[in-house]
Amino acid sequence: MNNKRNLAGMVHVGNLPGWQAKPALAAGLQAEELRMSETFGRVKKTIIAVIGSAERDVVELATLDDLGVNSIDILELGMALEDEFAVVIMDEYLFSSATVGDLVKTIHKSQAHYSQLADPAEVFVHSEGEAGA
Repeated sequence: MNNKRNLAGMVHVGNLPGWQAKPALAAGLQAEELRMSETFGRVKKTIIAVIGSAERDVVELATLDDLGVNSIDILELGMALEDEFAVVIMDEYLFSSATVGDLVKTIHKSQAHYSQLADPAEVFVHSEGEAGA
């Protein structure tokens, strides 16, 4: 096949006319998959440490019930995940997580929620203004 790249990294495929803009989208999806995979690994490590589950049992589709997680365990797991990821996990997100994959999504929701709350620079400026008043 006669594929060529232009300077922007777009690929011209064979005899199809024009440049296709899909590589940027694919790169974004790969980055998201990598981030989810990294988060899953850290969630898995935390579940094994807190619950004592066997490594082979902690897969994305495994339910927390299957792993033997009870209501007290979920609270302990939530605190451990908060420490691991430096976030605060809202209880409704934590208790609505049925699978390990749901916990990964919960971490991402929590990270997104707190990253949008305030710019640290704005908090600092606001605090300085109050102290000087």
